[in-house]
Amino acid sequence: MTLKQINTKLAIVVTVIVTLHNIQVNAQERVKPSKVYQAGETITAPLYGLTLTLPENWRGYLTQETSIFTLNCDSVNDVNIRVYPSEESLESIKSRWSQGVELSPGLKAMPIGEVEKTKNGLKTAFKFTGNPGVKGFSRVVCGSYGHCYTAFITAPTNMYMQYQNALEVLATGTEFKEPWLEDFYGDHHWSEALSGKYIFNYDIGEGSRKTNQLWLCEDGTFETKIIRKKALKGVAGPYHGKQKGTYRIEGVGSTGVLILEFKDLAPLRLDLSIRDEHIFINEQRFLHRHMTNANRLF
Repeated sequence: MTLKQINTKLAIVVTVIVTLHNIQVNAQERVKPSKVYQAGETITAPLYGLTLTLPENWRGYLTQETSIFTLNCDSVNDVNIRVYPSEESLESIKSRWSQGVELSPGLKAMPIGEVEKTKNGLKTAFKFTGNPGVKGFSRVVCGSYGHCYTAFITAPTNMYMQYQNALEVLATGTEFKEPWLEDFYGDHHWSEALSGKYIFNYDIGEGSRKTNQLWLCEDGTFETKIIRKKALKGVAGPYHGKQKGTYRIEGVGSTGVLILEFKDLAPLRLDLSIRDEHIFINEQRFLHRHMTNANRLF
């Protein structure tokens, strides 16, 4: 099994253990899946109060749909670090590590020697059963508010000792603070996010086309063009076609509500949600961009 395959297996196991959808960068911009961040940039996990600065010669990204922050060495392609926060106790982690972590049938990450306790966590070197070509190190670092993070580094056996201090360097750029969000999107203001936006979705298939369009003007008025009712669940026949009126948006956090007020029709209430940076209206995914006069309907 190749190093790339081992890293994939390790990523899958890590995904099962924890969720890392609570990352921000520089305490302001949320980490975007698959966007690459460079050495010196800071990411934070607000649910855990974790702040981490990428060390020199490393770049990192949040892999889409895996919830793992991965760091790649700028100078060697086959050297990677994977980081995730954890609420698991040190005793539980030590027990699991000591027994080895099965990545797939016949492939297990086994500690080399004892799992050592440190001042603020655990550390060990490890190898892979069935693949002598890859070894690595793991480190758990805990803060003062009941949370920890785990980091794994893997490298080819003939060079892995060169990176035995990499996780220590990573730890020096780490800080734990009191968690400041209970919801990853706890500071997501729906009105700020969607006011002044052109919102639309597509009928995916041959000859894809926009099926439903909404223009939410900054002055509180809206325009809609509903083509397919099925693509916007809950929209009845009278709302089909071109309409306009006033709107309001309520909610802060992962969910919200868009309320459309029509002149001659009953108000329409649409449920809003955000997952993995994607906007959903009545559970249908929509795209959005800043509205301009060029894309106005009326």
